[in-house]
Formats: sequence, C-alpha cells, structure tokens
Amino acid sequence: MTRQETRGIGYFETFFSAVEMETMAEALKQFALGHQVTEKSNEGEVLNGFIGTLIKTLELEEFQAVAPQLFSYLRHYEGSLEVESIGASKEDLSYLKDNIDRLLQEEIEVM
Repeated sequence: MTRQETRGIGYFETFFSAVEMETMAEALKQFALGHQVTEKSNEGEVLNGFIGTLIKTLELEEFQAVAPQLFSYLRHYEGSLEVESIGASKEDLSYLKDNIDRLLQEEIEVM
C-alpha cells in the first residue's frame, strides 16, 4: 500500500457484505458509544466514521476478507481518478488502524 500523505482510502459499497454480522455488530456498538452523531451529521461523515471504527476492530483474517473492497487514490488529481488495491497484510492492517480516520475523506479535489 502506498503510504503517502497525498493518498486517501475509499471503499466500495460491497464492503459491508464482506463483513461478518458479529463483527459488524461489535463495530456498530463501538461507533455508537464513541461518536457524536447529530441530525446535522451528513451521510459521508457517518459512513466514514463507522468504516473507521470497523477497520480498527478487525483481526487480520477479517481484514483479509474485506481488503478487496478497499482502495487508495490520489487526494488531488487531474484527469481520470486512478485507484490502487489495498494490500491485505498484517502491516497494511496495522497502518490502516493507526491512520484510517485521517485517510478517509468525503471529497476528492479535482484539479
């Protein structure tokens, strides 16, 4: 996985179907207890917050199941948006757990 400040992390909608129900429930519980969601929170903020919490709760085997649903991309780009697959190693999971909140963002800047 490219670990540059210029890259962000995204996810396909199919991400949620790759997560075991028990894992999803635990992450939802942690998210509900640890995040301030209000009626002013937009959908992107809520989803990114939940994905961040979910990533932090995954064990390596669970991460390997969802990694194909994640991708990295340039935060600022010209032309076509190109994405790269996320690796499914223990190191990749550790990096994401430490940095996921910073890597997820709602908007991509087109130059």
